[in-house]
Amino acid sequence: MLQRVKKRHKLQAEQSFHRRLEHIKEAAVQATEKTCDRLYGFHANPDLSLRKNFNKAIRTRDCRLMKNQPWNLAYHNLCTIKQPPLNTDQLLGLNLKYCIAAPTPKPDLSHTVPRLEKSVRTQNMLIERKVKSQHFIQQLFKQNHFYLPPLATDELEYKLTKFEEKLEAAAEALPKTCQSNLTPTQQKVLNSLKNNPDYIILPTDKNLGPAIMNRSVYKERVLTEHLLSDAYIYMPTDQATAFLTKKQPKA
Repeated sequence: MLQRVKKRHKLQAEQSFHRRLEHIKEAAVQATEKTCDRLYGFHANPDLSLRKNFNKAIRTRDCRLMKNQPWNLAYHNLCTIKQPPLNTDQLLGLNLKYCIAAPTPKPDLSHTVPRLEKSVRTQNMLIERKVKSQHFIQQLFKQNHFYLPPLATDELEYKLTKFEEKLEAAAEALPKTCQSNLTPTQQKVLNSLKNNPDYIILPTDKNLGPAIMNRSVYKERVLTEHLLSDAYIYMPTDQATAFLTKKQPKA
């Protein structure tokens, strides 16, 4: 009897150990898959062939994002001390005017709807009172922001109420998170460069794309090359102050 109890406890301990081991294995696999999805946009299954993994990755990825990516990516790497992160060209090649989608849509209807109601009611009041449109100098009139026009007709008020309800329902139906127009690789580079003090990104002449260089080299060139050109002259502090405070003669 004692041997059976010992054997049962030993078997339960082994089963508990194997369950914990499987749980750790599943957690590690899920963490690796999430990391691959964040960095590369997909993860592969080692039990499937390359063709099946490729087809699965194409189906799960957003093809519009891949198609909308420009092919003529151009940027200038002027770093001489410390090189920028890997795949920086995929981000800076989009140019400095590329608009990044907001992380979450935030439609503010608290100001939009009252402005619409005020405009509709004002137009209705002018039509009912048969006010003729007259030419006036806009600069001589100051708009009264506290003015509240009277209510419109019952039909217009009913339509305004229904429109407001549908607008609020549409705003509530919007997704809580907005799909980014950057690839995971570009988002990673952006987060790496955003608060990095070692680099400076600046535009180039003739619309040749952005350039990145080491901040220390940029400061050194500003102080040694740019300010020493013929376009600038050195002025002591007291002389510069006197020049700035001096009244310029009227033309």
